[in-house]
Amino acid sequence: MTLHLVPYHEDLLEHAAEAILRHAHDSLPDLSAHVALLPDILTAPFLRARLNARAQTLGHAALLGLRITTLRAWIEAGSVDPADARMPLSEPARRLLLVEALRQHRGLFGDDDPWRVTDSLLELFDELSRFHADLPATAEALAARLAAGYGIRDEPPAALTREAEIVHRLWQAWREQTEALDRPDPWVRYLGMLRERRAVASDEPHCFILGN
Repeated sequence: MTLHLVPYHEDLLEHAAEAILRHAHDSLPDLSAHVALLPDILTAPFLRARLNARAQTLGHAALLGLRITTLRAWIEAGSVDPADARMPLSEPARRLLLVEALRQHRGLFGDDDPWRVTDSLLELFDELSRFHADLPATAEALAARLAAGYGIRDEPPAALTREAEIVHRLWQAWREQTEALDRPDPWVRYLGMLRERRAVASDEPHCFILGN
């Protein structure tokens, strides 16, 4: 694996286009043995435009075969296990489950509409899953950890203790509900696929992972 660092003020896509074409020089205009992985698929047209412009300077009117996608889409497309019939939870299903969990713990939010806070909580839970967060066994221990993270040496303030109680209780309820349904959370499923795909087969395309 080769890492290329691009200065912030320079065009990352321009650098990527040059690197891809340089690596595939002997097979141009065929790029079927290469894949570009972007953080956001909306960037794909801009990368393709730079590739085509650069290819024309090398005497190629068009490029063939390059796949441009995201890392997550590529991993999920190549890691489907036919023996695992469990479908991950859809986004509407995830929201409904969390709303139900909020309704079961009304004391945490009082009269607040559970639908109003669902999206922000799901974003937090996805971050916890993404970074393999291991929450302490109790809300009090979580509050102490948060206080230490904020540099608070005394007893955690009431607001922080309250926040820790909300996150801890709802996170536990959320995990219990998804496990009871035997339907994997999309982020948990994706991270599992990422861990399993450690060995790269000889026929895998050469990957260029773009990010910041």
